[in-house]
Amino acid sequence: MVEEKDVQYTKAKFSVTTLKPVVVYIEYGISNLSLVTKQSNLGTNHEVALDPANLIPGTTYQYRVVMIDQSGNRTDGEVKQVKTKGFSLKLLITDKNGKPLSKKKIVIKSDPIESKTDNKGVATFEDVTPGEHNIEFVDGKKTFVQGLTVENNVKEEGDLQIAEVQNVSVVYGDLELKNSNATLVVTIVAVVLIGAILAVILRKRGGGGGGSKMMPIAAGTVANMPIPNTDNSETSQEDDGLIRKVSGVSNPAPGATLGPNGDKS
Repeated sequence: MVEEKDVQYTKAKFSVTTLKPVVVYIEYGISNLSLVTKQSNLGTNHEVALDPANLIPGTTYQYRVVMIDQSGNRTDGEVKQVKTKGFSLKLLITDKNGKPLSKKKIVIKSDPIESKTDNKGVATFEDVTPGEHNIEFVDGKKTFVQGLTVENNVKEEGDLQIAEVQNVSVVYGDLELKNSNATLVVTIVAVVLIGAILAVILRKRGGGGGGSKMMPIAAGTVANMPIPNTDNSETSQEDDGLIRKVSGVSNPAPGATLGPNGDKS
């Protein structure tokens, strides 16, 4: 019988009971069983722990218990999963006027984990892995994406691992999306019309008296004109501190304003 006995942020210990004396070890890993624990002593009651150096908070691991009897016969248990404890995160979502945005779906894309803001505009996430993430908020046809860093703030208190809730404030500005395709079409049409008009004027001047004639400019020809941005994506992303960590408070203060296409106000 195999029992998960102690699973924390970077700890995972198992209790294994057998009918006859065996030695026990565990094969484990995230996508395969490439990691191996130390072997237990020969017996019927065993405690086997995964190496904390190989464990990441909020991460799911596959594992298999392996038993070898006194004759050298190996018995493999079934492959199971265990998830280490992740971090707790609270996001306060407001508009640019400081009004909480309630009942909005917020997604941490990298895990992914979904949550909805409550009446106070707070979305709560559990078992988040440490490191860099992207959070996404969709409002109608507008999609806002912003980078977020989750700290590894685990502290040891004896055999117990603890971590404080991380509070983050996000402000979304009510900015209109820019249609870059429409801008491109208008720009091209305007340039073609201007080129046609200039060509007509130059032809008329060139048809006069004995002065030197200038070569007409072909309608629609554009020389050294900057090409407008044709990226019509409605998703914008910046990592310039629009999301700010608020330490040690349960109700974080709003940060900077984030709008579509990375616009700030």
